[in-house]
Amino acid sequence: MPGKNIGHAVVQLLKQCGDNLTPDNIMRQASHLNLELPLLLPGIRFKTGPTDLRPIKEMRLVRFDGVRYVLFSDVLASE
Repeated sequence: MPGKNIGHAVVQLLKQCGDNLTPDNIMRQASHLNLELPLLLPGIRFKTGPTDLRPIKEMRLVRFDGVRYVLFSDVLASE
């Protein structure tokens, strides 16, 4: 994941932490993220949960049409 996406995720994490920057609160907030990042494909969310810290669980299929990549699927989720 490009650094710009990581930066956006860290900013959101720190906003959720507020003034409570203890390791426990940081981990609690890191396990409750749900946001769209600027460099992910449209519809793909960066989402974590208490039992699943894997942030990207979705994808979209693209096809090269000779000039550029074109999306040709809805969001596909992996559970």
